Amino acid sequence: RRAKKAAEEAKRLKKEQLEKEQHELKKRAEKLERRAKRGEEERRRQAGQKAEEDERRAINEEEEKPRVKKRADNYNKRRASKEAEIEQNRKDEPLAKMERRRELEQMRKRSKEMNRRLDEEDDLRE
Repeated sequence: RRAKKAAEEAKRLKKEQLEKEQHELKKRAEKLERRAKRGEEERRRQAGQKAEEDERRAINEEEEKPRVKKRADNYNKRRASKEAEIEQNRKDEPLAKMERRRELEQMRKRSKEMNRRLDEEDDLRE
C-alpha cells in the first residue's frame, strides 16, 4: 500500500514537473513570438522611414538641380571669360611691347631733339 502510494506520489510529481516544464516552454515560445513580432514591426517601421527619407531626398535633389546647374553655369561662364581674357592678353602682349618700345623711341627722339635745341641755344648765347 505504501509502495502504491509512493508510486502514485512519484507519478503525480512527475506529471506536475512535466506540466511546469510545458508551461515554461509555452511562456518562452510566446515571449520569442512577441519579440519576433516586435522585431518585424520595427523592421517594417524602419523600412517605411527609409522609404520616406529616400522620397524626401529625391524631392530635395530635384529641387536642388536647377540651383546647382545655375551655380555651375555661372562658374563655367566666369572661368571661360577669365580664360578668354588671359588668352587675349597673351595675344596682345607682343603688340603692347612693340607699342611701348615705339613710345620709348619717340621719347628718346624728343629728348635728343630738346637737348640739341638747348645746346644750340647755349651755343648762340655764347
